[in-house]
Amino acid sequence: CMLPMVFNVKERAIMEVHAAEGEEKITFTESVRCLLRNRNLLSYHGGSLISGCLATGSAVSLFASYYLFGDSLFSLVLSVPALVFTAIMTAFIPKLAEKYDKNRIRMVCLSIGLVTGLLVYFVGYRNVPLYLAVFVLNLIPTGIAGAISSYLVPNCIEYGKYKTGKDATGISYALGTFTAKFPSAIASSLGLWLLGLYGWVSIEAESFAEIAALGVTQSASALHGLWAITSGYPLIGSLLAFICYLFYNLTDKDAAVMAKCNAGEITREEAEKLLSRKY
Repeated sequence: CMLPMVFNVKERAIMEVHAAEGEEKITFTESVRCLLRNRNLLSYHGGSLISGCLATGSAVSLFASYYLFGDSLFSLVLSVPALVFTAIMTAFIPKLAEKYDKNRIRMVCLSIGLVTGLLVYFVGYRNVPLYLAVFVLNLIPTGIAGAISSYLVPNCIEYGKYKTGKDATGISYALGTFTAKFPSAIASSLGLWLLGLYGWVSIEAESFAEIAALGVTQSASALHGLWAITSGYPLIGSLLAFICYLFYNLTDKDAAVMAKCNAGEITREEAEKLLSRKY
C-alpha cells in the first residue's frame, strides 16, 4: 500500500538533514516556546485532544451492538459504510483540498457534523434502518473534516516558523503523535467508568453467547447511559473541539506566502504586503 507514495508523493519542502556549520540549533525549551506562540497549532491539537478524549463510543461498541441493537456483530455492519467512504475520500479529498481553503472545508463539515450528530442521538437505536441512514449522513461530513484536518499541520508549521523565526517541525509532529494516541487511552477508560455510573451490572463471561445463556439484563438507566456514551459524549467532544478550532485563523493562501518567506524566496517585507491580514 505504501508503494504508490514512493512514486507519486513529492516533498513540500526539501530540508537539509544536518544543520549547516554555525547554524543555530533549536533547544527543547525553545521548541516548547515556539509551540506556545503557535496559536493555530495549539488550536488544531487542542481540538483533537478534546474530541479524542470524549470519543467514548469505541470503548463500549460491542456492548452497544449486543444490548441496544440485539446482535454483537452489529458493529461490523457499521464498519462497512466507513470503509467504503474512506475509499471514496482517498480519491476526491486531495482535489477538494486544492480547490478550496482547507480550514473552511473543515469548519463547514464540522458544523454539518454537529447537526447530523444530534440527529443520530435523538433518532436513537430502536429504529435500525433510520439509525443507519442518519449514521451514514453523519459519517460523510465528519469523515471529510477528519481527513482534511491532517492537511493543516504543514500550514501551522510554516506559520510557527514565520512567527518565531525557528523551525519547530519535529516537536510539532511529535505533539501530533501524542494527541492521536493519548486520547484513545483516556476515552477507553472514561467510557467504562461512565458506564459504571449509570448502574451497569458487571458480568463475568467468555462470550456474548454465555451472557445470553445467563439471562443477565441491564436497567433502563444503564441502557440510557450506554447510548449516551456511544453517541452523546462524543458529540459533546465534537462541539468543544469546534469551539477550539474557532481560534484557528490561518488561510491556505497566507500559509503559502509564509512558506515562500521561510524558504527565502521572498523577503519579510514582501510577505507582509501579500498577506491578507497581520499575524
